[in-house]
Amino acid sequence: MISSITKGPRQSNFELLRIVSMLFVLILHADFFVNEIPTPEDYFATPVSSLTRIGIEFIAIVAVNVFILISGWFGIRSTLKGFCNFIFQCLYFYCIIYVLFILSGYADLSAGNILTIFTFGGKKEWFIKTYIGLYILSPVLNSFVETASRRKILVVLLSALVFEVIFGYTGLMPTLKKGYSIWAFICLYLLARYVRLYCQDSKIHRVGGTIFISCCVINILLFVSQYYTDIHLGLTAYDNPLNIIGALGLVLYFNSIRIRINKFINFVSASCFAAYLLHYNSLFMKIVFAPSMRTLYRDYSGIVCLIVMLSAVLVIFIAAVILDQPRKFLWRYLQNKFFVK
Repeated sequence: MISSITKGPRQSNFELLRIVSMLFVLILHADFFVNEIPTPEDYFATPVSSLTRIGIEFIAIVAVNVFILISGWFGIRSTLKGFCNFIFQCLYFYCIIYVLFILSGYADLSAGNILTIFTFGGKKEWFIKTYIGLYILSPVLNSFVETASRRKILVVLLSALVFEVIFGYTGLMPTLKKGYSIWAFICLYLLARYVRLYCQDSKIHRVGGTIFISCCVINILLFVSQYYTDIHLGLTAYDNPLNIIGALGLVLYFNSIRIRINKFINFVSASCFAAYLLHYNSLFMKIVFAPSMRTLYRDYSGIVCLIVMLSAVLVIFIAAVILDQPRKFLWRYLQNKFFVK
């Protein structure tokens, strides 16, 4: 992701969290996103399988919120070089994917596809565009946090979160898009900045893991209860308060872990966003990822299905990291040419 305010060696505990979160993103898309939510018929016919899928979904559901919280934890340092690095990585993967699919006959060279490359996909590929919006606003957010009093920051933060939950999570304001919006990213960013700056000595850091697990369990119980009632709670929304609190709990837990600077973890983490760029690309999702995950889910069952699907997710993650290495080499060349005096 884009560079942060905090300088120095990357903290391997947070770099490991980035890796875990990206694996969670792939798992989310392999579960409910591709294979759909278990219906009441599915649940009552195969309760163990359905409960396993529901459990996995709500463990992984914090993934995107965690990524934004990490950005807020360290603070985005808005530099031209950092922004160009992020854009270059996005364009690199979009170009590679479209060229490969054009050469293999699954796509054509058209003005529409060229436009898709330079606008980072269609409406469903929302994250890149929303993160760019957060990046643009980050100097304003950083300035506010640096100059405002603790009380003022807390009032603004709580007001923004309440607004998000009341009008976004409930669906009363569709433009908030259930947490898929720049407003949600701003809330998460400010939440992480506040917690890091003003709650470092709080005992809350010691119970981050408990907070995360508790939110997962409550989500699962509430979700299962929907099969016995006509109430629909929309628990998979990113602005579900339990998903926000659970994501913060996971960040606090990893902050409490002390890991020495680990070169391997930091190396993998530097390329983990590539896994999103590869698997969530509309062409790759439609032609490779979604059909593969549906086939594995259909052809296997029980623990074997779980192992096979998790292995497939890991293979895609590793493939993306490997594909990102030439990009890093190219970026170092461009950086030395254009950004180093």
